[in-house]
Amino acid sequence: MRVELRRGGLLESVHRIDAVVVGMGGVIWQSPGAADSVTFMRSAAKPFQALGLITSGSQERFHFGSEEMALAAASHHGTAEHTRVVSAMLERCGLSVGDLRCGAHPPYDKDAAAALSGPPTALHSNCSGKHAAMLAQCVAAGWDLDYLPLAHPVQQRNRDAVAAFAELEVESIGTGTDGCGVPTFRLPLAAIAVAFRNLVRPTEQTPALADAAARITGAMRAHPYLVGGHGVFGSELMAASGGQLVAKGGAEGLIGIGLGEAGLGIAVKVADGSSRAVAVAAMAVLDRFDLLPPAAGEALASYRRPVVLNVAGHPVGELVPAFD
Repeated sequence: MRVELRRGGLLESVHRIDAVVVGMGGVIWQSPGAADSVTFMRSAAKPFQALGLITSGSQERFHFGSEEMALAAASHHGTAEHTRVVSAMLERCGLSVGDLRCGAHPPYDKDAAAALSGPPTALHSNCSGKHAAMLAQCVAAGWDLDYLPLAHPVQQRNRDAVAAFAELEVESIGTGTDGCGVPTFRLPLAAIAVAFRNLVRPTEQTPALADAAARITGAMRAHPYLVGGHGVFGSELMAASGGQLVAKGGAEGLIGIGLGEAGLGIAVKVADGSSRAVAVAAMAVLDRFDLLPPAAGEALASYRRPVVLNVAGHPVGELVPAFD
């Protein structure tokens, strides 16, 4: 599978795509080469990293609602709404922004970035909600607040959750360091698809993990724009589907999608890591299997063959999906 950039009648560049669709019985379809694809989950792991907030009892202890749970699974855009929720999470734990270990970057939201009166703080980091949720678990358990190392109990809990939902042995999951400093998990693309299928249909998980999955995905469905932001494909996909699916993207051209009613999981990875091809490829897979309600398909039509604009805003090309 590939996504092509066509300009002036010429095939200008090509993004190779690995994609896998799994059902309750296993792999239904995969693009050529996808069977050998292994990648880091990056931020697509966030819904699974958020599960410990529930299973540890931290969510109940600190009275976190659906907004806080959605932020725990978010790669947010740093708007005032996003930072308000994360700040409240820290305050309820008796902590401050200085306890976050995610680092700072300007908000992804252009208006929020323009409104800054000083340097961005860690609250503006797209990962601050995830880090606040990890800190909440540390406070609840009396653990060291230096939660970044893989040996920390929070990170061990996270890896255990990923292994359980991906149906892998913990020892088989490799790790690296994510952009925000926490461990990120390396696993086959098909296992990522399995994890997203199980996230929305957790029939084989323990009651505690199944309950946590239902609550985290419920929060993501209820607050899709807290999970990302307006214009973010995963957020728009969840909003347009009316809660029929859960989606979470990750850096380097990855997205995982779970469709609970259909019992399906989808994982899409752009081999060269380009973010511009992710939505095009994901929409092509969803359309191939007719997985979107008509209204959602119409609302998301611009992602199918997005127009490429020049600096003056005039169309000069388009991104087009193609199956091998």
